[in-house]
Amino acid sequence: DVKELKKEFGRLLSVDPKALEYHLREGHIVKWLEYIGETELAKKLKRIKNPVKAYERIEEYLKKKGLE
Repeated sequence: DVKELKKEFGRLLSVDPKALEYHLREGHIVKWLEYIGETELAKKLKRIKNPVKAYERIEEYLKKKGLE
């Protein structure tokens, strides 16, 4: 779910940000979000390649939904 995505993003930001860049660039994260029905967040991440910015968008989304 999106909470786990945020947690994993946070972990990978400190361990392997290049892996996040790759998955963002290739659209893997957006496709997965669409698959699980999180289309609103998928749209917010669609053109984001910077993992820090993507993390911030995920945080904003969770706060907006009251899931943080």
